Amino acid sequence: MGVDVSVVRSETGVCATVSGELDTATVADAESALRPAVSGPGPVELDLSGVTFCGSAGLSLLLELRKAAVAAGVEFVIAGSSRAVDRLLDITGTAGVFTRR
Repeated sequence: MGVDVSVVRSETGVCATVSGELDTATVADAESALRPAVSGPGPVELDLSGVTFCGSAGLSLLLELRKAAVAAGVEFVIAGSSRAVDRLLDITGTAGVFTRR
């Protein structure tokens, strides 16, 4: 299936929307689109409500993006989630690592 990433910058921050599958085959494409967003300025809101599958590579990417945002002093928020993402975060015990709205 693949992954689609849309990143919109505004005066108040960045809104990024990810849909499709986040796995080893697609994570590089997602990273290349999302990595610049976490360098600032402003908060990053990530909408993952369209993610249909998120594997360990997707989780690693989310953790790496959060770490980069924190290092840059940028708030990183999961503003929307899907059942696939919620399940992975719950199973791995990483749900509490992310700020969620």
